[in-house]
Amino acid sequence: MFFKLLNNSVVLAYKNFGAVAVSNIVWLLAVVPLAGLMWLYLNLYLSPGIWFILSVIVFSVLVNPVTVGVMAVADRLTKNDYSVRWRDIFELTKKYYVRSAVMTFIVFLIYLIIFFNTVFYFSNTIKIFPRELNILLGVLWLWGGIFIMAVQMYFWPLFVMQNTSMLDLVRVSFLLLWANLEKSFVVMLVLALLIFLCVITGIGGLVFLITLPSIYLILYIEQVTQITAEKIKRVLK
Repeated sequence: MFFKLLNNSVVLAYKNFGAVAVSNIVWLLAVVPLAGLMWLYLNLYLSPGIWFILSVIVFSVLVNPVTVGVMAVADRLTKNDYSVRWRDIFELTKKYYVRSAVMTFIVFLIYLIIFFNTVFYFSNTIKIFPRELNILLGVLWLWGGIFIMAVQMYFWPLFVMQNTSMLDLVRVSFLLLWANLEKSFVVMLVLALLIFLCVITGIGGLVFLITLPSIYLILYIEQVTQITAEKIKRVLK
């Protein structure tokens, strides 16, 4: 399954090289301000607090909306839409911009809550609880953050694949992750491998850095959605 999806992804990316390359270049340009903020922070030009706030803003209003636009292009390619053009990345980013930016900001707020609760319990601040209970609660919050991260692997592709409410997207994402835990782990490894290969192969590989993994992820989600379709229908009733 996984290698067949990988082969199909590479074929689709090769056949639509123009749209894939432009989409990836636009994404790389969107990441430049984020990299610039990191450089300023590492060279002590920005305090940790200012760096974090600016990074959240840049990621919310620029990086993730463009990432969603790339996924929308990938979604069209997986449906054999031969009308995909290189400038579609701009049109699709604009189409999903407001919803993706707002949802990204909400996700950051969730992570912030998880982070402070994890630190709070691990620091053993609540003396009325045994130290072991504090550690257990901290671990639970930490695993909650990891789980939310895994859910997003499904949420953002579904965001462009299905025209439904945000609440239904969240519920379907949770269901797909829960029903395919082992497969999800393998897919995450494949995505990491694809990104690693794109980086080490230089400029030629960088044109596929985000688009090829996006195509692979959408093909995978299309397949597992069909497998768990009945479960999804029951949950959404």
